[in-house]
Amino acid sequence: MNRVFLIGAFFMMSVSAVFGQHSSPEELVTDIYATISGNAGQERDWDHFRSMFHEKARLGQVSTNAEGIAVMSPMTVEEYISLVGPYLIENGFYETERSSEYLRFGNMVHVWSTYDSRNTENGDVFMRGINSIQLIQVGDEWKVWTILWQPEQEGIRLD
Repeated sequence: MNRVFLIGAFFMMSVSAVFGQHSSPEELVTDIYATISGNAGQERDWDHFRSMFHEKARLGQVSTNAEGIAVMSPMTVEEYISLVGPYLIENGFYETERSSEYLRFGNMVHVWSTYDSRNTENGDVFMRGINSIQLIQVGDEWKVWTILWQPEQEGIRLD
């Protein structure tokens, strides 16, 4: 009987992963990090990545230029995959959440999620920063509405 339950539970987790269903904000954020992370040469599951986002979702990197002016590079999910995807596969990329804060109001959640980036799972950290993630509840599942990230740079540190 336990064996049947375990097989059923594994099947339900697999179905959830295939269709991108996330019943909690925390589950969705964990899955985002897991989906973009992997070794050099490892193709990412971009169909699964797409399934985590609302159809009108946006992503963007925020930085400060040499003149001290904030600059944003907005993109769609497809643009992110086209622009960033080749780098992730060529170099290897692991993004690990360091800490997070979830703020919820009704069907919206804002997540401040700090991260470390490495080229291998246990390699040296080459970048740190923060993800500002906005999630919305659609029916009984959660979807990403926006992700903005800003890496550390001179004068902007996490510590």
